[in-house]
Amino acid sequence: MLSDLNKRYVIKLLSNIMNSTIGLAILSIVPRELGPAAYGNFVFLKTIFDQLMILLDSSSSTAFFVKLSSNNARSTLIPFYFLISAILLVGMVLITFIATSNGFTEVIFPNIPSGYIYYALFFSYLLWLFNVFIKISDAYALTSSVEIIKVVYKLIYVITLVVIVNITSTIDLYFYYYFNYIALIIFFTVTAYLFKIKGVFITWKIINFKAIVAEFFQYCHPLVIQGLFSVLITILGMWLLNYQSGAEEVAYYGLAFQISAIGILFTAALIPVIMREFSKANSDRENKYLRLLFKKYMDPLFTVAAIMAAFIVVNSEDLVLLFAGPEYVDAAAALSVIGLYTLHQTYGQMTGGFLLAVNKSKLYANIGLIMLLLDVILVLLFVYYLNFGSYGMALKMLIVNIVGSNVMLYYVAKIINTNIKPMLLNQLTITVVFLLIAFLEKSIVSFSDNIIIDTIVSGSIYLIMSILFIFIFPRIVGISYARRRGILSLLRLNR
Repeated sequence: MLSDLNKRYVIKLLSNIMNSTIGLAILSIVPRELGPAAYGNFVFLKTIFDQLMILLDSSSSTAFFVKLSSNNARSTLIPFYFLISAILLVGMVLITFIATSNGFTEVIFPNIPSGYIYYALFFSYLLWLFNVFIKISDAYALTSSVEIIKVVYKLIYVITLVVIVNITSTIDLYFYYYFNYIALIIFFTVTAYLFKIKGVFITWKIINFKAIVAEFFQYCHPLVIQGLFSVLITILGMWLLNYQSGAEEVAYYGLAFQISAIGILFTAALIPVIMREFSKANSDRENKYLRLLFKKYMDPLFTVAAIMAAFIVVNSEDLVLLFAGPEYVDAAAALSVIGLYTLHQTYGQMTGGFLLAVNKSKLYANIGLIMLLLDVILVLLFVYYLNFGSYGMALKMLIVNIVGSNVMLYYVAKIINTNIKPMLLNQLTITVVFLLIAFLEKSIVSFSDNIIIDTIVSGSIYLIMSILFIFIFPRIVGISYARRRGILSLLRLNR
């Protein structure tokens, strides 16, 4: 069971590495071409409509994934959820129409051209649908095939974008929306064809609509109130940032968040795969396997995330200059904080995914509601009262995430009957160790005035230093000496 999980994780990880590399290439193009103001509008609108989509979803897509993962024979779940998807789109359009037809456009979307609004709406919906397709592939263990499609899709995407930019010299936001529509529709077409030949889209039976709605309601209803407040507070934070500091600060925040996403590269690869295993183990009442899965992957994943996050924190200004240029240099402060946020999001994703997979959605929602109170206090303090701009948004996210993920960790530890203290100590130790290594490398290495060469060489030296530390002191990062000897033996055999 673990070997199959490891295989799918490696495939997902390799795909994420490729997709992130391509994503960084896209990031080095789009903000420069659009400029801070237009890119800020793009980030603001995307955040608003992503949150609206989350609100309407109300964790139904998670329920769909968990239930389909636990029993692939329930093929009627797929047409049922596609019908739900169509209803959600109608809901998005109606809410947006009402909000923009009663004189509130300038209030809700300050200083943003009204023509962008519906373009952004459909873009967020298609991105949400993209994730639904990924959930179907993970539920049916079709990870390998779909990840290959994703890599090819992203590769063609970035090559086409580069060619167009070189031909036209510049792109505007309208063009960027059209470009993404076409790319996503192509992805849906190819993936749907794969699902058909793999037997996912088979001849469906009559849907027992009432029974499935009742089942989804039981899973989702504890999350609805928490989801509602979460969306409203997230929108409030972004609206205050745009209102108080302007579109440029929104752009800095969005850019910092995009660059820092590399810090959760390895966690993002594992979460969908391991949630499937958590769900199956819970349905089979395999408590020992649940504990084994969580403890086996938590510390090593946190270590890898810490290695990447520490480098981002220490080299934030260089990374901003590398990917977006001097126009965005003020995003460095936000990036240095968001780098730490993505590190602790590793615990948040693992613990949150665990609670949802083992049907503790009510507990998850209650924790989320308490964290939202802290969230609104901090956003008012940092963004509105102190006017810290993108840095304040990043600081708020970091504090809320550290507190929330560790509260969830406390309950996970109780469920799997393990001691939380070593995990708390490991968070602190691993974070401090790799920050010190990153600062040490930064202080002694200055290879070139060329920022590209300097970043590559600096990153390579830092990575070597981190790997050497792990092999000398494996217990600090959750690897036993016996496991280290096994890895070394495997490396010798492969020579």
